[in-house]
Amino acid sequence: MSVANIFGVDLGTTNSVVGVVKNGKVELAVDNAGKRQVASYVAYPPSGKPVFVVGKPARDRMKSNSDGVIYECKRLIGMNYSDPIVEKMKKYVPFQILDDGNNKPQICVKQGDQEIKKYPEEISASILQEMQRIVAKFAGFDMRKAVITVPAYFNQYQRQATKDAGKIAGLDVIAVISEPVAAAYAYADQNDISSDNKEKIIMIYDLGGGTFDVTIMSVTGTKYKELGLDGDLFLGGSDFDTLLMDAMITDFEEQLGSRLTANQRSKLRFKCEEAKISLKVLPETEIDFGEADCMLSRSRMDYLLRPMIQRSIAICDRLIQSLFMTAEDIDDIILVGGSSRLNLVHSMLEEHYHKELKESINPDECVAYGATKYGYFLSRGGENNLEDVATPAVSPPIPPTPIADVPPDMPPTCPLPDMPPPPVLPPIVSVKSASPSPQPLMRPIEVDITCPSDIGINVNKKMHVVIPHGQVLPYKNYVVCTNMESFVTQVDVDIYQGKHRHVSRNRKLKTIKINDIEPRPVGKNIFIIYLMMDETGTLSARVVDYDTGNEVECPNIQTNLSDDAISRMQKQLEEEQRAQMESELVMKQMNDFQRELITLMEKETDPDKKQMYSEAYSDASAVVTMEDLQNIKARCGI
Repeated sequence: MSVANIFGVDLGTTNSVVGVVKNGKVELAVDNAGKRQVASYVAYPPSGKPVFVVGKPARDRMKSNSDGVIYECKRLIGMNYSDPIVEKMKKYVPFQILDDGNNKPQICVKQGDQEIKKYPEEISASILQEMQRIVAKFAGFDMRKAVITVPAYFNQYQRQATKDAGKIAGLDVIAVISEPVAAAYAYADQNDISSDNKEKIIMIYDLGGGTFDVTIMSVTGTKYKELGLDGDLFLGGSDFDTLLMDAMITDFEEQLGSRLTANQRSKLRFKCEEAKISLKVLPETEIDFGEADCMLSRSRMDYLLRPMIQRSIAICDRLIQSLFMTAEDIDDIILVGGSSRLNLVHSMLEEHYHKELKESINPDECVAYGATKYGYFLSRGGENNLEDVATPAVSPPIPPTPIADVPPDMPPTCPLPDMPPPPVLPPIVSVKSASPSPQPLMRPIEVDITCPSDIGINVNKKMHVVIPHGQVLPYKNYVVCTNMESFVTQVDVDIYQGKHRHVSRNRKLKTIKINDIEPRPVGKNIFIIYLMMDETGTLSARVVDYDTGNEVECPNIQTNLSDDAISRMQKQLEEEQRAQMESELVMKQMNDFQRELITLMEKETDPDKKQMYSEAYSDASAVVTMEDLQNIKARCGI
């Protein structure tokens, strides 16, 4: 059996899926319960036994007690604490979100008397570690190389933070790709797209658990090109649940005669999520809250959710218009994400666009499928290309743009530094399946990777774009600048990302300091700023003082966490993992011991010994270490 050594992960807001290629075919891994979807939840039980749990066991704790349960950390990853998104999340999650002192959000929960503080990257790392464990068991060997997907509109910090999470989990993150691009890979396998070279325009409508993405791509044979994207970080299934909860709160508070606590609200939100799933097939369902209950009908749910679905359609229309297209120009609409399964989504999209929706791909699984397919081609020697095609040439630079008045004697345009030619990729050879029955081969496709956001520099508090959003990667460009103040010996070059004209509304990526400048009047110093982004989205910079020849290089300017911080988090997660494994072993042996005690009590006739076994049974439930368990066993002579 042939198994690729790179796996793909759809790291979702509410659920995650992982896959690997066996015998030339994508297979999505299943957990111990036989489920492909793993809940993106991490819980720290009050007892500390185990240290933490991931997936369904963590999510199930929301049914009774949300204390110690962390979810939707994907919305926080790569964010500043001061970002409006963080403030919005603080209003509805049961856990605390704190400022770490450096404007980074930190999640805080209680575990018994202990306070646990984790960065979003650490929580994501715990989820990724669980996905790695599942796929390693599924494949039959330890796998550490991964391709991870992110929403299309994730910026540089968010993408780098996702890579950091992978590093903390002990993974070698080969690539981070956009979810719609991954969906396009899946679409290519399940649709006959290479039969002719006629251009098709596809719109990928991705409504997931926590985010909404829409991407429009051009398809010509095996060539895929991203034309544009848009989205909303707070539009998804999780937001539907919150909306339903808010609508039902009044009904329950009237029945209970009191306001719901934060824990009760979390429980109700969980119940609303279950009701939403049930209403996909039922006309109405009961929300049982123990001491109170209410009926929720599909018609009422549709009434409540309709404005949010309309919001997603408005975003689609906005994107279509921005590309100077009409709805008639769209050939196929591909549904991605679990929330796209809602009947209301189907009916509203079909009514608005008068088109048949593509449902040949499983919306819950197609992103993981595509990421796995991408990893497969990388494992065969490709470097971010999926077939033996010529690597696209680097786009030519725009003419240098002066930022201040440049003196007439300014030197001629400086050429870009020499760069090595792109690597020649080996051809992808068709491989017959080793399985008894022939398997369909995955179709290789070529997809242009583009810059996720405008990248530029600060010029008089304005954003001067150097690498535009949507630019096909790899790409390099430069700009010529002069000193804005007289006789300075140091200049700061501020690099930003974002779509706003004013840099104050964008995010600063890096400040590069140029020292030992020859003091000159305004406009007499010349600086050349090079920005380069490779096909993986990694941004680097080089600033040259033309007069002195001094230069500063920054190979990775969107670094989210320092190497020391990542190393510390890695060690902490490893220690927690070891403690968890020890705790699981203790619990297993404790359960075995208690079953043995039950058998002994049933057979024992001596009342004193029966009492001793009974006390030992009770004491065993509270053991924490193997030593504690051995002491109880010794007390019983076992």
